[in-house]
Amino acid sequence: MKDIKNYLDKSSLLNIIESYHPTACYDHETRVKDYSLQLFDFLALYYDLTPEARNLLEASAWLHDIGHSVSAYKHDHHALILISRDPVFDFLPDKLRSALAIIAGGHRKKISGEISRHNKKGQKTIYRLTAILRVADAIDYYRRDNVSIEQIRWCNQFVVMAFKGSMLDYIFERVRKKGFLFEEVFAPFRLENINREGD
Repeated sequence: MKDIKNYLDKSSLLNIIESYHPTACYDHETRVKDYSLQLFDFLALYYDLTPEARNLLEASAWLHDIGHSVSAYKHDHHALILISRDPVFDFLPDKLRSALAIIAGGHRKKISGEISRHNKKGQKTIYRLTAILRVADAIDYYRRDNVSIEQIRWCNQFVVMAFKGSMLDYIFERVRKKGFLFEEVFAPFRLENINREGD
């Protein structure tokens, strides 16, 4: 798969978001992008994840919520449709555009049947990147700017993510709810609250 960085840089990504959300402040997108890349960089040490896949994940994280410009209801599906069909994205090669649409549009519940257009290697990459994006989006579900992933490590067969911040019990519940694909394509995970007592 081609490298999306050859077609989309950060400036053009933000311009696209702004074209859908003129008052966008990018806080949520920035946090989801940061969590996504933190998870990716850890997992890339153990799985076949390329720099091109990292760039595709980053673009998907920036664009995953553009469907809100149509409706908050099923905004994930609207993101898929916009990236797939809006002329704004016509400059992207077909397979790259399709992968971007499927990943961004798969950040909540469903992965589009369009994935069948990709070969087995492409499908594996799409599933893995979607799994990471879902977890990252769940971490920022409550839009808490004081939440951080302090450490990611292996413990036996589990990927352990250690967090600091507020509302972690609620965030963990959300991550567990959206983490089934992550466990399917990577490994089971555990979530740790390492706030200091009294925080």
